[in-house]
Amino acid sequence: MNANLIPERNAGEPDRRHDGPVETIDAAVVLASVDGVGPALDYMSTNGIPHATALRVLAGPLYHRQPDMQTIGTVLDQISAKKRGRAS
Repeated sequence: MNANLIPERNAGEPDRRHDGPVETIDAAVVLASVDGVGPALDYMSTNGIPHATALRVLAGPLYHRQPDMQTIGTVLDQISAKKRGRAS
């Protein structure tokens, strides 16, 4: 892999934030598997995730996260509810 393609980290940047952004990214990963990368990217953008971070998460298997089953269930329930709302 070309080292020039890997973004450099800033000094003092935390490894991972354990608050709202983590939940947003987990939900977006599930959304990407259900509705595709486009809606997942839009979801992250509208929820304050920097574009570069969103692209890195969705770009390849090295960055994919494994959300827990509760997160998957919650996101799928939300998607289902939205689709039922549109069908009415």
